[in-house]
Amino acid sequence: LPEVLSNLSFNLSRNTRGRCRYTPQVAALVWGQDVKHDFPSSVYSYDYVLCADVVYHHNFLEDLLITMQHFCKPGTTLLWANK
Repeated sequence: LPEVLSNLSFNLSRNTRGRCRYTPQVAALVWGQDVKHDFPSSVYSYDYVLCADVVYHHNFLEDLLITMQHFCKPGTTLLWANK
């Protein structure tokens, strides 16, 4: 995962430099684990949540839903891409 995040950060920076009012960020996330601590609602709000190639086992559905509820508030656009 670290090598993927590094590459994603590089590409995000390269493709958004000078085009965004705010600097986009990349961070690791494990569904349902420490989301309130690592991404407190009092500090962070999200206009867009991008989910790409999301693969899950039914045992993790509750953690996925908890995570989506934390990040997706009224006004958030969720973009979900699967093949």
